[in-house]
Amino acid sequence: MASGIKTRAQAQEYLADKARRDVRFRRELMANPKAVISRELGVSFAANVNVQVLEETPSNVYLVLPSFAVEDEALADAELDAVTGGATAKELQQEAENQHDVADTAWNKIRV
Repeated sequence: MASGIKTRAQAQEYLADKARRDVRFRRELMANPKAVISRELGVSFAANVNVQVLEETPSNVYLVLPSFAVEDEALADAELDAVTGGATAKELQQEAENQHDVADTAWNKIRV
């Protein structure tokens, strides 16, 4: 089990790196992501949470949009912590910037 992972970006990086190195792990992650992520990261998901793993290819690129929250529906602190992994606004901004850099690199590889 991985330790020291505090952000979603760190979790994603850990899982993607392990999936690149281990074909069996990659197949298992794609087939049963909730169970594998729970085992690897020591986290649990609510029954109503769906986790999908998508594999990009040279001809398929995915854009992940943040969830759309209705303005009148404020999240409780516990719900907000669950969504952010307890990360601070600064950590979330850094994660967003890192994801932007990764997306730019991928975009530059596939642009014509």
